Amino acid sequence: MSFVIPELESKGITLKDFYHYYTSLLQKEIYHLYKMFPLSSISNLKAYPLNICLRIIKQANTIGYVIEQCEDYVSANSLIRSLADSISSFILIYKDSNEEEKCLRHFLYIMDGYYERFKLLPDELSYDGQITKDEFQLLSNQIKKKKSEYLYACHFCEGKIKDLSIYLNNQKTIDYLISKRQWRYKTLSNCKESYTWNSMYELLGLNSENLHSKSFFSAQSCYVHGLSTSNLIIENKPDELYGIVVALLGKLQETLESLYITEIEDVKIKIFKD
Repeated sequence: MSFVIPELESKGITLKDFYHYYTSLLQKEIYHLYKMFPLSSISNLKAYPLNICLRIIKQANTIGYVIEQCEDYVSANSLIRSLADSISSFILIYKDSNEEEKCLRHFLYIMDGYYERFKLLPDELSYDGQITKDEFQLLSNQIKKKKSEYLYACHFCEGKIKDLSIYLNNQKTIDYLISKRQWRYKTLSNCKESYTWNSMYELLGLNSENLHSKSFFSAQSCYVHGLSTSNLIIENKPDELYGIVVALLGKLQETLESLYITEIEDVKIKIFKD
């Protein structure tokens, strides 16, 4: 696989240079948008996606550090797979032109995260004498408080979903999605059919002669899970890794700018002035 951008080559710009320029540019876009919508409430669909973008750009910056400072290409590939997961999720949820379905997926996505945390915490702790009783009681209270907060957040999201106008005509379907916290459903008309993580890579649209989203990012599981392939000697070709990151961030930027279409021109003017 080889990434070549003729416009960059003609100007003597390497993919590494372009990666650093592009991550910086996207970070500035997100920063200026975040100043416009600083609230991080889960009910604010203008602000909350920017929190996700901030996390994604940190991931992208970390990949560069791992490549350049550590020369750890296995970890870099694992991080790229994580980046692909994050961006494909972002596209599925927030690129929907139907505002009501965008809200539906958003709140199901939030519910899924809170409920998974809720399930990880035990209902009751048994005292084993390894800590003081006061420490044990403090820990028990903290767990109960967190479980209560996570459950409250889930109920809050459920209420927001049921306030949507599409709930009236799709009550049975949406109740099913709520029960499963299934934000990866394909359509409301067939709610039991959902995207697998593998099929979500198709949403990235990074298909060319040298790269096919679904097969490429699926194959990166060998690095994530430490499979045999990850132990084989891999060629140190960081330009290919930079190329993949830039391509992924391009898809994030497309979605971001469609989501903030009325604000993005002002943001670009501010960046140009900077």
